[in-house]
Amino acid sequence: MGDTNTLWIAAVTGATAILASWVTGRGSSRAALQQAQATAAAQQAERQRDARRSAYLALVEHMHTAGGFYRQWHTAAVAQPSEEQAAELRGLRIQIRDNYHRQLLPALHTVGLEGPEAVAAAASRVQHTSTEVFKLLDGALHAPARADELHRAIITFWDAVTAFATTARTALHP
Repeated sequence: MGDTNTLWIAAVTGATAILASWVTGRGSSRAALQQAQATAAAQQAERQRDARRSAYLALVEHMHTAGGFYRQWHTAAVAQPSEEQAAELRGLRIQIRDNYHRQLLPALHTVGLEGPEAVAAAASRVQHTSTEVFKLLDGALHAPARADELHRAIITFWDAVTAFATTARTALHP
């Protein structure tokens, strides 16, 4: 009977050791899995932040280019009418149109895709104000009384640019 008890105790002790080892291994596996998931989530968040930051910076660059063109247009449009002025304004209009379609719109769409919603809405406001300025360019040239309307639209555009920058900064650094 002593040998049976000893064998029984040894078997239970061995089974307990195996069970304890299994539980410890399972706990270690879960901890490793949780750590891997946390690391993957952190890396994904960093990649998303980098993509958004790049999209926001590209948009800011193109907004400033557009704003520079708008200022040039306004300055040239309020000058005394001349042949040179008309040629300069035609050239500026082409540059503004090209910047809008080739640079600004794609950057706006990228920001809209990257999000978040508040930033996409601020970018949409920039697009709307930029479109309003573009529509007023020719009108202000042919009707000097509309120059003030164009000037106000340009100010509204810059206000939208500032609001976008603030919203984007908040989104990147909550």
